[in-house]
Amino acid sequence: MASQRVNITKDRREISITIKVRTNWFLVFFLLVWLTGWTIGGRALIKGLMTGTGRFLFLWLCAWAVGEVVATVTWLWNVFGREVISVRDHLFIYRREVLGFGWTRSCPVQEVVDVRVTGYPSRSVLGSPYGNPRNGTVAVDTTSGETYFFGINLGEGDALEAAKELAPYLLHEINTPPPAFG
Repeated sequence: MASQRVNITKDRREISITIKVRTNWFLVFFLLVWLTGWTIGGRALIKGLMTGTGRFLFLWLCAWAVGEVVATVTWLWNVFGREVISVRDHLFIYRREVLGFGWTRSCPVQEVVDVRVTGYPSRSVLGSPYGNPRNGTVAVDTTSGETYFFGINLGEGDALEAAKELAPYLLHEINTPPPAFG
């Protein structure tokens, strides 16, 4: 692949596609500055709670904590996030992760009926890992009606290449030729 964001490793039985998040540098720097101020404000809230100077500070502290977590995870996703798509042990596995932590979805390969390119480009909400799960330029459809999307903000050439490389590993067991791309 021409892209430095996408890495494909494969052998006869397994394939793994790793897609690094397209870093939104404005968001990275903005959140770094915002988190600095937000953290200082949080320390002041905690100090106010400890000295008993504010009665409604506890509710504000809860909102502060949610904002701190959401901004931190979004910043980490933009700097270290990646999608890992693999086929191994007769399973299709999709994972979004940051520094090794994340969530995984999987299904048996025999349930996969199609691998397709969905359109260009998809957008992740504020560059976050918990945005719309339907974000992605590549889709894998299953017999249960579930669709797995991946390749957030992936360009047309990379999306076509990823789908083309993945299709033989998913569709060969149902004796269906890979879909035509292009």
